[in-house]
Amino acid sequence: MGSCIVLSCIVVTLILFILDDMKGEFAMPYLPQKVYEILRWVIIIVIPALITLYGVIGNVCNIPYTDIVLTIAGAVDVCLGTIFGISKLNYDRENKQ
Repeated sequence: MGSCIVLSCIVVTLILFILDDMKGEFAMPYLPQKVYEILRWVIIIVIPALITLYGVIGNVCNIPYTDIVLTIAGAVDVCLGTIFGISKLNYDRENKQ
């Protein structure tokens, strides 16, 4: 199950990367800087902290399916981080010229 989620994230990331490289009507719009910084903070700090909190509480309290929830949440966070990282690289590359 976890491998399906990771594979889906890779496919979505590749599609976004390809669309971002295309010019014209398929060009991806850029987020305002403040929105980008907030989303980046959520992806880098908040989501991993919540995943860790849920993992500790889930294991201590014997909540069923804790490992599955942690796997899915971790995969989603990695996918979002990858998409944001690729977008940042493309933005920096375009504004460097």
